Amino acid sequence: SRVVAHDLPATCTPDLALILGALAAEGMVRKDVVAFNDTRGDFADAFQQAWSRTFPTCRLHVFDREPSSYGKKRFLPMQCVSAHVRGFLDSLGLRGEPAGRAVPDAVLASPRPVVAAFLAALFEGDGAVERSGRSLPRVGLTSRSGTLLRQVQTLLLRFGVVSALSHERGRGTARLLVTGRPNLV
Repeated sequence: SRVVAHDLPATCTPDLALILGALAAEGMVRKDVVAFNDTRGDFADAFQQAWSRTFPTCRLHVFDREPSSYGKKRFLPMQCVSAHVRGFLDSLGLRGEPAGRAVPDAVLASPRPVVAAFLAALFEGDGAVERSGRSLPRVGLTSRSGTLLRQVQTLLLRFGVVSALSHERGRGTARLLVTGRPNLV
């Protein structure tokens, strides 16, 4: 049954923050399912391990799929159909379409290790390291949600990292860029 009461965490842990960051970046939260897709590898493994530690009584369904469309790598769709867990994630502030996403309230009020786990998962999902010519690399985060990026910019300042926010006209996206040696080291 989708209404079985599962064991839920009492506090926002780094494992829960990793789940929230991954879902904010690449996830889907609807009224009937929580879903996350990733290719095989360390991040998919970390997500599954964090899930089993955070929701020990709730099964995460993991499927192994062949590449589709233009993709060349196998991927792992992961789904949870528990209404109880989905409602819990919704109550933490993880909801809505990508354009309306925000940093969950539980993360905003958390200590630095929890925030760091959220940011790491968010950047792993939607971030990129770029290099142009001989310049220093820069780290970018792209999203359709300007609110999410403004909140991430504020969270980065908690770690002393300065970033710049820009909007890409015509694409409906915004970018957060971290540049400069002091911010990248």
